[in-house]
Amino acid sequence: MSVKVVIEFRENNGAMMTLTRVQGNGQETSGELNRAMAMAKAANAVMKEMHDGETLLEKANDERIREVMARDYPQRGNGNSIH
Repeated sequence: MSVKVVIEFRENNGAMMTLTRVQGNGQETSGELNRAMAMAKAANAVMKEMHDGETLLEKANDERIREVMARDYPQRGNGNSIH
């Protein structure tokens, strides 16, 4: 199964807004959904921590998302789910 985390950026009256969604096909395990939700929350946290003018870089943000996930969403059990 695959779960997709979608982050949509919208500009409205000069303000940048984001919409984060987790999409699946209805056959995902609870562990897959938990991990996708944790990734979405971590991505939102990274975006909130960013300063004005900072460039979104895929690799740099991947590292920051991992850091936030490690800090705020510790793995338990076999590492497949984040609570």
